[in-house]
This record gives sequence, structure tokens and C-alpha cells, in this order.
Amino acid sequence: MISQIIGYYDQFLNLFPLNWHGPISLMLLLAIAGTIWHIIRKSGIWLVLLVVLVPALIPILRDIGKMLIEILKVLLERAGI
Repeated sequence: MISQIIGYYDQFLNLFPLNWHGPISLMLLLAIAGTIWHIIRKSGIWLVLLVVLVPALIPILRDIGKMLIEILKVLLERAGI
């Protein structure tokens, strides 16, 4: 699934000149990081309660976290950071 998302992102980047790939990746990285931060800050207590009350969510959240980290790594690589 990650490779498919990255493939779509590469197709999207090919629409722009090569010198724009870094800034576009950086802007997308900052947007995703800001959105994640906003979600955690706004509903962090609910996430903690869900993990405490439904322990089966821990592996699911771990997988989601791994996917997000992988996507952010690709964005950092594309941004040249």
C-alpha cells in the first residue's frame, strides 16, 4: 500500500519541474506533520482512552504509525533533507 501511495506521489511530482520537487515535498511534509500534531493535541485524551480501554488497538495504531513514518521518510528524502 505504501509503495502505491509513493507511486501516486511520484506521478504527481512529475507534473512539476524538477527544481520544484523539494519545496513541494517539504510543504506536504509540513502539512502532514501539522495535521498529525493538531489531531493529537485536539483529541489526544481520546486516543489514550481508546488504547487503555481497547488494548487490541495498540497493534493497529503501531501499523498506522509505521506507515506514517515511512511516508514522512519518503517526503524528507524527496525534499532533500
